[in-house]
Amino acid sequence: MDNQTPLQSPLKDAAPLVQPTTATTPAPSSPPTQPLPQKDPLSKKAEENDSDSDSDDWEWVEFESLLEEEIPTKHRPKQAVEGEDNNSTEDIKKNQQAKLKQITKQRYTCNAAPETLREPIVVVLGHVDAGKTTLLDSLRQTHVQAGEAGGITQQIGATHIPLAQVKHLTNELNQNFNFELKLPGFVFIDTPGHESFSNMRVRGSSLCDIAVLVVDIKHGLQTQTIESLKLLTKGRTRFVIALNKVDLVPGWVSFPNTSFREALAHQSKLTQEDFKVAVKQVRDQLSDHGIIAVPYWSVKDLNVQIPIIPLTAFNGCGIPDLLLFTMMYAQSMLTERLAKKDKLECSVLEVQEAVCMGHTIDVLLINGELHLGDKLMLCSTEGPIVTHLRTIIETKEMLELKGKGDKDIGNAVKSVKAVRGVKLWAKNLETVLSGTSLHVVGPNDDEQLMRKYMQSQMENLQSRLGVGGGSDGVHVQASTLGSLEALLEFLNQNGVAVGSFGIGQVNAKDVKKANSGQKLLLAFDVKIARQAASYADANGIEIIQSSVIYQLFAEFQIRKRKYLATIRKDAEQKPCILSIAPSYIINTGNPLIIGVTVELGAIGLGTRLYLHNDTYLGEVDVLKEVSSGHAVFHGAEGFVYIIQISRVGQKQQQSVVYGRDFFEDNLLYSKVTLKQMNQLEFTIGDHQKKLLAKYRSWHGFDPYTGPRPTHRTNH
Repeated sequence: MDNQTPLQSPLKDAAPLVQPTTATTPAPSSPPTQPLPQKDPLSKKAEENDSDSDSDDWEWVEFESLLEEEIPTKHRPKQAVEGEDNNSTEDIKKNQQAKLKQITKQRYTCNAAPETLREPIVVVLGHVDAGKTTLLDSLRQTHVQAGEAGGITQQIGATHIPLAQVKHLTNELNQNFNFELKLPGFVFIDTPGHESFSNMRVRGSSLCDIAVLVVDIKHGLQTQTIESLKLLTKGRTRFVIALNKVDLVPGWVSFPNTSFREALAHQSKLTQEDFKVAVKQVRDQLSDHGIIAVPYWSVKDLNVQIPIIPLTAFNGCGIPDLLLFTMMYAQSMLTERLAKKDKLECSVLEVQEAVCMGHTIDVLLINGELHLGDKLMLCSTEGPIVTHLRTIIETKEMLELKGKGDKDIGNAVKSVKAVRGVKLWAKNLETVLSGTSLHVVGPNDDEQLMRKYMQSQMENLQSRLGVGGGSDGVHVQASTLGSLEALLEFLNQNGVAVGSFGIGQVNAKDVKKANSGQKLLLAFDVKIARQAASYADANGIEIIQSSVIYQLFAEFQIRKRKYLATIRKDAEQKPCILSIAPSYIINTGNPLIIGVTVELGAIGLGTRLYLHNDTYLGEVDVLKEVSSGHAVFHGAEGFVYIIQISRVGQKQQQSVVYGRDFFEDNLLYSKVTLKQMNQLEFTIGDHQKKLLAKYRSWHGFDPYTGPRPTHRTNH
């Protein structure tokens, strides 16, 4: 549509909403809750409130010029003449509201037949604790958020909201418009807001037809909110903004499960002004990121403006507005995209180990059908795999399909149609890559061609799971592949070397992978088998277990500090000489992040570095390979690494800065004992003798005069 007219909420002439009997009781610390008062047509206060609302510059004045274009001159309301007492002003207001509703209904109509349309997939994005899962709980009438580990979502989930539930929640609001709801419902995708789960947010945003970006009205745009905005704008995804927690506006009186516009009309003038100030602050922040956002009742053009839908997720206020407006938005603007297709379109959300089933996959069936016995082709870490579908569990309406979900989330069926979240079981699913497509191989399909396509998809995606710690790295075990991805990314960003990984319960075979190097296993959101715990105790392997990602990392940091304390003694320092790699200067001060080439010896975490003039630089607390980007514990001679030193020049009166105190032609070195220095002589080549002589002189050691090795190994 070229022009969009605002979706006007009911004002003075609308019937008041009745307080539902199932309203959620807010916590004691929440704002006061009241049922909406019945409007008395003779009440002076009600008339004053309505009059003020009608003249609000967010409503009529803002789009009056648009209506002047829409209404032919002969049909325009008669203007009031000063001095006339014939109720013409009141007639004009009534005509304005009637015309607004008429134009709104015309602008948000959908000409497609309901049976030709599928449910829109709606991804819910936002910062951690913004209220995403609470919002979905309000829609589902569930309490998923309360059961999340640490109170935060850590897995991607899908929920089908049927049309009957949408109609139930929007019935009172829609009586003022009588919109025809043609879509069969919604499928909502809940994504984690914690910074570590960017992989799941990317996956969720790539699947959706429209998005809901949840913003906390008190905190505005936060780190993951901005990241989500970038994902949506980059993908040219249509979205609305759910401005949550409006009950935190000073003086706000809550009206659970009601239209937000009705609740706002019954706030005091001071509270309404405070609300407008809070909304303007968020609008200004969005404007700084190139987003033109306006309250949804003031939207003129959905191709330009982003609607803001204020609400309070925990008590349902504004939920009717969100559902009704999002459905009208989707069915009027996304009709072609939502047309049903026979061709199978199915994406893998998660891979997990289920009780009594083995490894299963959670998939989102977007178009087409799946049947028992279908020949499936999937993308795995080991290449394309072909297997036959043995079990289909269709998720019940209003229940969430999510990784470690309840075993009673659905029923076993022989076939399933889109759009649904579905749990599938077949053989050899343990290495399937989440975020990839599922295909059914038909009798006339070219299986070899399909394999080539899946192989290319695998090569593009399997780098997400790359590890570079070797035998020195820790072993990581997670409940789902998506959680594993997030944890690996989180650990790598924080300089933790990972040597191996697995999915599902920790068994003895998993603990054996950690029986070298660090002798450490990180278990994220999984159980530890009794035999695994016994093997770990017998072999001195430490297991750190947690269901919350940041708690797991905090425990690891304590372990890491103990490890570094053991190698701070001179006897444990590795001899090394490093040259500067000027192409990899990332930060010149504190923390110092630079690229180095190991010219002699080896480098490791905890290595204390000096300049040749005996200036102390600091300890290496992060070490990453340039070639792979993976964190490692040790670096070998001849390779380039990124090092981070957080306590730069701690022993000096002022910090050491690259480009001021040292430059690309300077060498860095570690201080070691005379015994270590003499041992180094046996491992170097002839071309490194001069470098070793410098190394000895920086320590004040005499040239080496001991016995020479019979042969030398060149590196």
